Amino acid sequence: MNDRTFRKRAIALTIATAFAVGCSLAFVWLDIPAAWISGGLFGAVLAVLCGQKLVLPNGVVNVSYVLLGALFGSAIRPSIAGEIVVWAGTLAMSCASLAAIMIVSTFYMKRFEGWDLRTAFFATAPGALPAVIALATEHAVDHRRVVLAQTVRLFSFMAVVPLLFSGSGGGEFSPGGTMETADLVIVLAAAALGGLVAKSIRLPGGLMVGALIASGALYGLDMVHGEMPAVLQNGAMMAMGMFVGAQLALLTLPDLWLSLRAVAAMLALGTTIAVGFSWVTAVLADLPFVLVLLSFLPGAMEGMAALGFILGLDVAFISLHHIVRFLFVVLSLPIVTRAWK
Repeated sequence: MNDRTFRKRAIALTIATAFAVGCSLAFVWLDIPAAWISGGLFGAVLAVLCGQKLVLPNGVVNVSYVLLGALFGSAIRPSIAGEIVVWAGTLAMSCASLAAIMIVSTFYMKRFEGWDLRTAFFATAPGALPAVIALATEHAVDHRRVVLAQTVRLFSFMAVVPLLFSGSGGGEFSPGGTMETADLVIVLAAAALGGLVAKSIRLPGGLMVGALIASGALYGLDMVHGEMPAVLQNGAMMAMGMFVGAQLALLTLPDLWLSLRAVAAMLALGTTIAVGFSWVTAVLADLPFVLVLLSFLPGAMEGMAALGFILGLDVAFISLHHIVRFLFVVLSLPIVTRAWK
């Protein structure tokens, strides 16, 4: 990267951050749910609309994932071990809903929108964007449509879900009290180590999931107490929102306009199927509908877990289901593509 490009990116990031902080504070004042995520998202969008080529540094994104994992881990309870056994049935239903979403959406895109089979299949595989994009590059597909479909779906859920389901959970979760400095250091160190280990073994969502497991173990064993400082929580939430909003810079207006109807229809189909499976599962398992829905929606694990945390829901439940769904997508894509060959 030359000096000119570096300066342009630094300026774009500074402008986007200023927008994001301003939007977040305004949303806090207006009492809008998930204010810091929404503020980061809309701040990044404003920067892109102002002509800024926004690219968040990898270091910022990685640190925010570790902080989010540490934050989500604070929701872990000592009683979680007995609950995981009960989740086997909901995990099976989650994978069944994912298969239904991919099959129905692929059929629709090919039959009614004229997309070729491979492009439609990769565009409808939810919740595993990096793996989908990486595998799609090995095949003759329309990569712009794949990126467009995946980005619009993620953006839509992150922007709309907090507004639809605010007040549906149990209130924002708080593990209780301000965290002591020693506990904070221990949690952050364990989260960073756990994230690096999980990433090194290529665990889905490694940095965030590893940090969640490590910090969750500390909370579950009652070794640390209290809540992370608000500045770390809000900063990590805002960074994630900015990362999602910055994805709009990858799209062009003509691409968005030409594919908008198809992508909107695909989003509606996937959401409808997820809602149906979620309702049945919630009734059978006697679980809150919103909790199951956030676990079944075809969105990214990081975003759905963050929204669940804000709504006071069981983050461990949501994260585990999205990890299993991620593995389902990653393992099914090579099988299907090999069958094509």
